[in-house]
Amino acid sequence: MKVGDLVRFRFSSDEAGNPSLVGLIVDVDTFLYLDKAYVKWNPTQLGTNKLLWENVEELEVISESR
Repeated sequence: MKVGDLVRFRFSSDEAGNPSLVGLIVDVDTFLYLDKAYVKWNPTQLGTNKLLWENVEELEVISESR
């Protein structure tokens, strides 16, 4: 997983209960031995410019950046 990848939650529905939630990774880092991705989620689902740190294990890449 790297900056520029499009991701969604690995499970059948996301935290908002909507399987169409898609995000763009804008940063990747490690906190307390856990890999985290800073994700900008699509604004129609969670409000405008929603940026959240997510556990990498909970995400799946749906489109890789070059």
